[in-house]
Amino acid sequence: MSAFEFVFSLFGLLLGFSLVEVLGGLGKVLKSRRHIRVGWLTPLLALFVMIDITSFWLWAWLAREGIPANAASLFTGLFICGLYYLAAILVFPDDPAERGELDSHFFEQKPKVLAGVLACNVLAYCARAWAQGGFGVNYTPWDWSALAAYFILLTAAIFVRGQSWNAACLALLILLYAADAIVLASAPS
Repeated sequence: MSAFEFVFSLFGLLLGFSLVEVLGGLGKVLKSRRHIRVGWLTPLLALFVMIDITSFWLWAWLAREGIPANAASLFTGLFICGLYYLAAILVFPDDPAERGELDSHFFEQKPKVLAGVLACNVLAYCARAWAQGGFGVNYTPWDWSALAAYFILLTAAIFVRGQSWNAACLALLILLYAADAIVLASAPS
């Protein structure tokens, strides 16, 4: 077993549980959809959280050579993945049918969910900088632009009010991930 496999066995488990929490919440909502007004905000938040967790999983794979098997890596990973899990369990209510609609739940939980995701990303980028010997090592202009847009949009999404502004911020964050995937796919190996 490699050092990465040892360390990532813990990360993968927690990240997998995080995705299960979001998908399980979505399943409960779909089962209750006759008794609940779903709207767009909570599903957009769920999609964003799942994409962000998946991107962290990919980042960990790409950084596998620089992740040592030591206590610092394990506890940093535990903290980041634990925050993802806590954010994930807040996306959907425990019993959607009791709420009647999801927008009130969204506005109650959104700041906590997005602040957790923001903290995960700040910690991950700091860990990446530590592992690579400096922040921004091998970053392209696109990387810098996408990173700045991501953190600005995510921070704005924590604080904006109103359905339209929240939907716009979440949709732009999701589109930013799509654009990043296209840029990465078209980049020479």
